[in-house]
Amino acid sequence: MSLQISIYDKINYYLLITGLIFGVIFYDFIGIRFGFTYIDEFFVAILAMYSILRRRFSKDFFIFIGIALFYLLYSFMYPINTHQAILTDFLIQIKPFIAFYCAYNLGIYISPRYYKRTRQLCIISAIAMIPVGILGESFMMSIELHPSRFATIITILGTLYYYCSRQDKHARNIAAIIWSIGLFSLKAKFYGFYVAALFLLFIYPNKKFKLSPRIIILLTACLSMVIFIAWEKISYYYIAGAQASSIYARPYLYMNSITILNDYFPFGSGFGTYATHASSQFYSPLYFKYKMYLNYEIGNKRFLSDTFFPSLAQFGYIGITLFTLFWYRIFQTGKKLRNFKIILLIIFFFVFESTSDATFTQNRGIYMLILLAMFLNKERYLKAIQKKKI
Repeated sequence: MSLQISIYDKINYYLLITGLIFGVIFYDFIGIRFGFTYIDEFFVAILAMYSILRRRFSKDFFIFIGIALFYLLYSFMYPINTHQAILTDFLIQIKPFIAFYCAYNLGIYISPRYYKRTRQLCIISAIAMIPVGILGESFMMSIELHPSRFATIITILGTLYYYCSRQDKHARNIAAIIWSIGLFSLKAKFYGFYVAALFLLFIYPNKKFKLSPRIIILLTACLSMVIFIAWEKISYYYIAGAQASSIYARPYLYMNSITILNDYFPFGSGFGTYATHASSQFYSPLYFKYKMYLNYEIGNKRFLSDTFFPSLAQFGYIGITLFTLFWYRIFQTGKKLRNFKIILLIIFFFVFESTSDATFTQNRGIYMLILLAMFLNKERYLKAIQKKKI
């Protein structure tokens, strides 16, 4: 039994570290310089095979598979885009859920014997990112690293460090220092994450989280701070951009998503039809139907998958409800755990990212979902270790 545990320890460690190095840190560099953009798909496929070999499934996983297949059948029965677009988007949209459920059902973890090594890797990687951040956006772009990718790499490094720590005051300080490097990205969504991290881990670190008047005031203050810091970009994209004679793609996608939700009630327009990579690669007929192609950015296939929330229009009001229930279930499960604040922070991460990026379906989102599953499983894993010692 101990030999089997040792093997699983090694498999989990090398799988997660390989994913971090090639699937997160060097993902964009490999994709642009070598044309290989399937590392995240390969990573999820390994997780799925690992789960099948160990026969680790759950009721929630089978419910998700049923829902995904229903929407696939619905998209084929009432096709708006090509079958190739539908299948492409289907695979992209199910990736993050498969990664999460496989990691959760497998009980993916990093063994305490590898904690120190992993923390050192996170610190070294974060230090290496400091000159990249200082040199700014032009340098980042010259090494095939977009500022938003830079920010999420830093987010993941700090979160992984925290997982492999005692999660005490010292660990919070180091994680915060790592996350501080992300401020060089100048990304409003990262500022939101950073303020949320400071609030949850420092302003309110040791008490059970309850919505009291004091907490509501603090949350309002933190939200106001985020809006104040990010106001220039919020105004640029969503206010001035929406009122401009030639509206930017991002606010246009948000505005028109309501029309699509109402016109394709209740299940949406289906896979590969709106605000996704597939709807850009196989240009969706919806962009002609609603005359969105007349917009300069959308007509030139620019920024069509530059945000996540509008893409939920593909799945209608029912799909939005199911997506909300997915996160509500995670919230309810996390509430019972000592790791609740970091679980809540990861939820905030996806909320902020989804306003202006498709991180949820991309490599960085997939790795963050695996970290989320690891935090949800951590207490169960540590209790199992204690029982074996007894």
